[in-house]
Amino acid sequence: MLISGAGVAGLTLAYWLAHYGMEPVVIERAEHLRDDGFVIDFFGAGYKVAERMSLLHDLEAIHCPVLELIFLDGSGRRRITIPYENMRMLLDDRHFSFMRGDLVQLLARKTDSPVRFSTSIMALEQDKERVNVTLTDGSEETFDLVVGADGVHSNVRRLVFGPEERFSRPLGYTIVAFVVEHLDVRSDVFYTLTAPGRRIGVFPLLDGRIAVFFFYRSLQPPTQATIMDELQISFGSLGWLVPDLLELAGKEERLYVDALTQIIMPQWSQGRVVLLGDACHCVSPAGSQGASLAMVGAYILARELGSQHDRLTAFRSYEKQLKPGITRRQQVGQKAARFFFAPENTFFIALQGLNLRLMNWPLAAPLLRRNFAWQDEFAL
Repeated sequence: MLISGAGVAGLTLAYWLAHYGMEPVVIERAEHLRDDGFVIDFFGAGYKVAERMSLLHDLEAIHCPVLELIFLDGSGRRRITIPYENMRMLLDDRHFSFMRGDLVQLLARKTDSPVRFSTSIMALEQDKERVNVTLTDGSEETFDLVVGADGVHSNVRRLVFGPEERFSRPLGYTIVAFVVEHLDVRSDVFYTLTAPGRRIGVFPLLDGRIAVFFFYRSLQPPTQATIMDELQISFGSLGWLVPDLLELAGKEERLYVDALTQIIMPQWSQGRVVLLGDACHCVSPAGSQGASLAMVGAYILARELGSQHDRLTAFRSYEKQLKPGITRRQQVGQKAARFFFAPENTFFIALQGLNLRLMNWPLAAPLLRRNFAWQDEFAL
């Protein structure tokens, strides 16, 4: 079996396929494991999968603990302060925060499957028995199955199902993320500055560096040539440390830039090719839990392939178990982008503040926990 993509989904799948006695081949188009991205909150059903992989101690080691969440207005004035433990308590302390790239590195160490870097699929042809694959290194190989775990801009999806535009649902926002060596902020606080249609996050990492992200309304995906102009237009009028952050972004050679997009597909497999993770069900950062859901999908797909003699039955069962929960998360993401991540106006910002303040009210805990009830809806 060939797995295209050495990210969270692909590496988790490789681990579980080996658990069921299979020997997958993993390829990755990048020259090395990707370490870009941003800080993610990891909880929900993926936490259960990590627990079954005996990863919790390792995740604790890469977890970036902070004491407080401080929410600022556009001028930098403090709006709300929430003890970080309040948020974790809503999740029964089954929660970690870390850089997505650190999770990828950890999964790579956990799996025994080697990764062939700088390699992707140029073409593939399949029949009822096999898939013939032409790779970018010039080799031609045959596999029983091919898994496209190569992200929201999936090459496998393009080759088998058609152009990305058929399945992409832009949410109308752009995220820009990078890491700086030093910033004059507290090392135990996650800062979030919110203004209508815009949001900035500043998160301290374990090694003393600071992860920064810009999140803003953008009708057209930016290019590398236009991104700094867009950031200046969207954030240039804001206070606090924003001028310094914009200056640092302009000097950064490794900006992570992407439009927030969801991938919605009528089916996730065709013949002997199946998609996994963001390649078939990206919920976007606004929907949250992309990494967690990728691990859940990998676990379920491997389990079905390991227990079903017929791959078509395995593919259908995998999709049937996962898709309803994914659909609900995508619906949440569509609303969250407008109302929580970057509220469109001052009224929505006020509503966001009301919801945040509930975290400081113990009597509201049962109500807030209901927002996370979806984490148990997958049959693991």
